[in-house]
Amino acid sequence: MDRIDQLVEWLENGKLAQAADRRRLGNELDRTLATLESAESTIQKIERLSEIASLASAEDHELVSRESKRILEAGSEFLDAHTAEDLRHARDIAWREASNAVENLGGVLRKAWRAKCEVEFGQLGRLGKIITGFPALAEVGAEMKRIGDEGRALAVQFPPTKDGLSTLGKLSSRTSHANQALARAGGGEVAEFLSALAANRATLADISPRAIEWIRSQSAERKIRLILADE
Repeated sequence: MDRIDQLVEWLENGKLAQAADRRRLGNELDRTLATLESAESTIQKIERLSEIASLASAEDHELVSRESKRILEAGSEFLDAHTAEDLRHARDIAWREASNAVENLGGVLRKAWRAKCEVEFGQLGRLGKIITGFPALAEVGAEMKRIGDEGRALAVQFPPTKDGLSTLGKLSSRTSHANQALARAGGGEVAEFLSALAANRATLADISPRAIEWIRSQSAERKIRLILADE
């Protein structure tokens, strides 16, 4: 998303006004600057979207790249304007193209953001709910439930604020630590099975002898069978 970062810099650092010849461009320059000033919220949205572009799924990657290019091209129209006509074109056509691209980009990244916050963290919260009753996993289960609740709460913050992005980073770090704690407590086979169970991907055939032994040691065999029966 370097293109978007460049556009944000171009639109916010004032170089357009410094580079232009006011006597030659006159009112068109003033109108163009007024357009950009009135579009401050859109410019800020571009910056915030660029922060989460990496969350887009593989199938959406091409669209993200295409819309980012449209935004960059709009920025180039402003920077490369040498005449009043160039500025009019940038203001009336290129900026409209950029605004449409921002909306398209926002739609894709909103989906990616919700998937991260609701699906990924939600699944972790479900895993926490499952394992909280296991004596050896009560503490890590409670932490996973907290992460799940906090992660789902982020879903409504779109585009995410700087605080929201900071929270996302912290939750991702906590998720990693919680998963490591689960693996240490039960072993890799147990952690893998329980994670699949939380994602509704597990069956009785997936339980290894080692995992069955550990689950029985936690008096959790009946609970696991009930969960599998509901899926």
